[in-house]
Amino acid sequence: ATAAAEGDRSFSFAQSFAQRWGGPVIMVGPNADLDTFAEDGDVAVAVDGSAMAERVLPAAVGLAQALNRPLHVVHVLRPEFTEHIARLKEQGEPVSESAYVRHFVGQIADPSMAEWVVLHDENPVEALVGFAASRALSAVVMGTHGASGIVRPTFGSTAMQVVAQADRPVLVQVPMAVPPLELK
Repeated sequence: ATAAAEGDRSFSFAQSFAQRWGGPVIMVGPNADLDTFAEDGDVAVAVDGSAMAERVLPAAVGLAQALNRPLHVVHVLRPEFTEHIARLKEQGEPVSESAYVRHFVGQIADPSMAEWVVLHDENPVEALVGFAASRALSAVVMGTHGASGIVRPTFGSTAMQVVAQADRPVLVQVPMAVPPLELK
């Protein structure tokens, strides 16, 4: 669990643990309701075009399967991107705003367990938190780059803000920055 507030030591501890672990970590922010895991809510995974977001897909599928729940593969598009796609379509270009997210659903061994969702919002954090609440999800799954120190805003940019604001647990996958401790 983490208070997930900037400057809060528990936020730093949660981030440090996630970086050292190198695998998926379920983070419970100050607004999260742990009873949502016991409910019949679906699981959502956020993808944003980054390699880290794409690497978190197996963890999301695994969580959805373990909970026996459907998976929503979610991509948030900012308005300027949506407008750009509309202009390209008007020019006769064969573009689709959902091609990227549909690609991920197609990569799942059982695509019938998942659906794709494209959200349109200037703020991806608000869009993901709102989607989680409106669908009464059991959990949100996200990847992050896991930066710390002077580049900490990268870590806190989307994933940790979702942890801080969501009323659901968030499974966060961070690439391992520090080798794991060897036990003797």
